[in-house]
Amino acid sequence: MRLVVTGREGQVVRSLVERAPDGVEVVPLGRPELDLAGPAERIIAVIEAAQPGVIVSAAYSTPAKRPANSRLDCTRLAQRRGVRLPRWEASMKEVLARLLSQAPEGAITE
Repeated sequence: MRLVVTGREGQVVRSLVERAPDGVEVVPLGRPELDLAGPAERIIAVIEAAQPGVIVSAAYSTPAKRPANSRLDCTRLAQRRGVRLPRWEASMKEVLARLLSQAPEGAITE
């Protein structure tokens, strides 16, 4: 399995490289070939070329600041990649239905 890690110079990457079990290839990516502040198309191309089984992002140690009223606009994702995400309400109903169908008899009460 290929484990792609962003943030090539960090402690997390060094630790993963040193401790990777047999069968796990750690592929550290960082600047200049992977600039997470760069264009999304470039980021996607570099990561796809690495052919990861798993991606770990260790490039930033603090969460990004978000405005108080932040919403994810998926318009560009749909236009450029043809990916249309379902509304969260539909996904929530699907997940709840799946969980309820797997619950043991009598485990859920109203």
